Amino acid sequence: MPTTPEPIPTRPLPPLLAPGLALVALALLAGLWTARPATRAGIEPRPLEHRLDVNAAPQHELELLPGVGPGIAWRIIDHRARVGQFHHVGQLEDVPLIGPVRRRDIEPWVDLPPAPR
Repeated sequence: MPTTPEPIPTRPLPPLLAPGLALVALALLAGLWTARPATRAGIEPRPLEHRLDVNAAPQHELELLPGVGPGIAWRIIDHRARVGQFHHVGQLEDVPLIGPVRRRDIEPWVDLPPAPR
């Protein structure tokens, strides 16, 4: 006749362990959420000769800008094709998903030709 295994003895968790673990997890998530982009973390912008012309840069170069991945790079290129060239950095805010904060992070890395007169 088969025997049933003996139950494993358990003991309750200390009462403050679960809430403590929850607080640690929230603190870690908050740290990830508020992580600062590189330009605000003290990294100097590229020298002028290495800045990107967003009117001519291909997608893989646009992805080098802080906070710009493949999706936003594609949106910049699409905006360029539909609307035309950017004449000042503020026009980047017309691109979907680029707001004032992301534009401010990108600005030191962007080089635009002088506006036409």
